[in-house]
Amino acid sequence: MKSKTKLFDALDRFFDSKNFSTQGLTHPCIGNETYGPTSCIYIQANGYRATLEKFLTKERFPVNREYQPGSQFIEVTVSYFKGNGWDQ
Repeated sequence: MKSKTKLFDALDRFFDSKNFSTQGLTHPCIGNETYGPTSCIYIQANGYRATLEKFLTKERFPVNREYQPGSQFIEVTVSYFKGNGWDQ
């Protein structure tokens, strides 16, 4: 399982920017949840969902392709961190 930091680095490469690695969880296109031992990052892909899912899968990130079909959001499981809901 890869970390959220590695995910943000991959997003920077995909979008050719430094915004994700600099802003991390505060980036406006990023959401997060932790469900027990599972932590997920949610990415608002804004028209790039299919291409970004393919890229992240190639980079060996576990992408949930069944998450909200037809929406612009991607769910990626990352290594555990104390995300939103970690204490519930």
